[in-house]
Amino acid sequence: RRSCAKLKVTKLDLILNAWISLLIGAVLSICLPIIVKGSVSFGEFLMGTVVSGVLGFLIVLFIPIIPWGFAFAAACGAKPRTLKHQLLTTIVLALCIGIFMSAFMNWLGMRGVPGYQKIFLGVWLHALPWALLVIYIMANISLATGVPLAMKLTGQKPMPRDDDGRK
Repeated sequence: RRSCAKLKVTKLDLILNAWISLLIGAVLSICLPIIVKGSVSFGEFLMGTVVSGVLGFLIVLFIPIIPWGFAFAAACGAKPRTLKHQLLTTIVLALCIGIFMSAFMNWLGMRGVPGYQKIFLGVWLHALPWALLVIYIMANISLATGVPLAMKLTGQKPMPRDDDGRK
């Protein structure tokens, strides 16, 4: 098996990762504050979009989420480049980045509340299912829009991947 460090990351991968992370971050930055406290300010939206976009980008860049998703889809019998395959791989993506991003964004939003440490876990667990759903939906939407965008910007096509998601 090849290690994660040997995975080739192309310009297309980086642009696609940035696009997906930005869209997920923007939508989460609207949804999480509304779920937790019932409203969102423009400042919260802007800060949340930037922070969660960068966090999502780094998580996908350094954790082998794509190979894990491909392995999961293959284990479920999905053929690469099919809708079933995409829907299954994005389950893994949503779980991996959803847990980190929702926890961090809830902490970021609550850190100014006195005594937030006592209620953080309950608030985060309340928001987590919604965050996972939003991330799953946005990952699929951003993949559908991001692949053509990244191909147009780079002139590259996505590299074929093995069943385990490695190039």
